Amino acid sequence: MTTPDWTDGIDSNGEQSPSLHVQSIPNPPTRFTLAVAAALLSPLLIDVPIAALMRAGLGRDEPGVVFQLVFYCVTGAKFCLLAVWLAWGSSRTIWRVIVVFVSLLFTCLAFAYDAHATEGYSVVLLACVAISGICAIPKLLGIRWVNEDDLGTEARADAPGHMARQFTLVDLFIWTATVAVVTGVIRWLGFPRDLLQMNPLEMLLVFGCGLGYPAAGTLLSMWAALAPGPNVGNRCGLAWLAMIGLLSPFLLMMAGGEGHQAGAAILTVIGVMSASMFLVFAPLLMLRSWGDRLVRLAKSSVVQMPRGG
Repeated sequence: MTTPDWTDGIDSNGEQSPSLHVQSIPNPPTRFTLAVAAALLSPLLIDVPIAALMRAGLGRDEPGVVFQLVFYCVTGAKFCLLAVWLAWGSSRTIWRVIVVFVSLLFTCLAFAYDAHATEGYSVVLLACVAISGICAIPKLLGIRWVNEDDLGTEARADAPGHMARQFTLVDLFIWTATVAVVTGVIRWLGFPRDLLQMNPLEMLLVFGCGLGYPAAGTLLSMWAALAPGPNVGNRCGLAWLAMIGLLSPFLLMMAGGEGHQAGAAILTVIGVMSASMFLVFAPLLMLRSWGDRLVRLAKSSVVQMPRGG
């Protein structure tokens, strides 16, 4: 959070003119603390019970298909929410990176009994960062995450006061250590050999769909939940229809299969997509009730960034 400090400056004619200097003050720790607690407790509350059920044998037989679908929806939504916080949180980037990495490390440890599961989570570790980068694209279009309760206060959204101190010598050491640890963990977990043995076109298709669709669903959920205006229900329906449109090429490919199996596959894909979007949408809707919004701001606009988080 920043506060404006009006001081007198000297213009080109030698006359004094007011200029805005933004002073950086500490953010209240409440929202950041809640975000860190949610990120670190999610493996304990979600991944450990799921790993225990999978280790007990649930999901290996045909009746466990529903369990597998729930597993993909819940874990996928959790990773997308971590990516949203990594991309849009107002706390310092280095701390968000460390917290998200520790959360994913705890998840990997929960599934460490299965070599294939840990290989999959090494992919998820990289995918979470990639989805976070895609989710941050609206920032390039002037979109900012703000709190409507603070819109009346004067502080520039593009103020460079905090960014000037974003990277220090300590941050350089922390980033270096973080990259080294992440690389070591990925080497420890391994990387799925099936992915490495694909031809370039198949690999591009797998990574494009595996990253593109979750990122698209996350962006649409963010728009539906946090866009200004009261019509959340209408935006939610439009977001769902837009996601169906993005999935339509694969749904049409599935429709070319055998009648019963094709119908079941289409319903499964739509159900998983809908459930995942809802699980991302619901926490964002709670943030909306706290006054958070995604708004487009001109560079000259004045607005206060969200407190912590």
